[in-house]
Amino acid sequence: MSSDLVSASAPQISRRMLGLAGGVALFTPAILFLPLHEARAQARSAYDLISSAPAVSGFAQIIKTHGMEEAFQAPGEFGFFVPVNTALERTSPMQLERFRTDKEFARQIILNHITDYDGLVSAFIGQGTGTTTQVKTKAGKSLTLTTGVGVPSIGGQPITYANIPASNGRCHAIDGVLMA
Repeated sequence: MSSDLVSASAPQISRRMLGLAGGVALFTPAILFLPLHEARAQARSAYDLISSAPAVSGFAQIIKTHGMEEAFQAPGEFGFFVPVNTALERTSPMQLERFRTDKEFARQIILNHITDYDGLVSAFIGQGTGTTTQVKTKAGKSLTLTTGVGVPSIGGQPITYANIPASNGRCHAIDGVLMA
């Protein structure tokens, strides 16, 4: 294992990002869970974490290009569902170009990734049933968060890293873009 990779089977995440979360990681297939260690004392906002994580650098650049950093630094308790680079790469070239150049369109899509859900995301199988929760995005959309059975997802997009604490909520990486 290289010093920059934590797992070869899951999407890449830097050791630096793990250090920010302050702990040991538990691995389940394709999902990374970090123990809940109150990193709020570290005063690292979601934007600070996102902008320092190579696995989500594409989304960080889009946030910065459109001047949306403040939305990820705002005080409060939010759930930030951040697309990994490979998810952006799978987006159609036309959609991706619009995402990068159309400020209002990008604003709505970016705000779809900030939710009112600050709870823990779990893939651990309970009693054979999962849990679905309706969450509201800052763009005003309602998305379904599915947890408890297999790979958790939001808006149909799989959550690949979960429960990375920030001063203003929790960050989760997703393998998709919340376009709707």
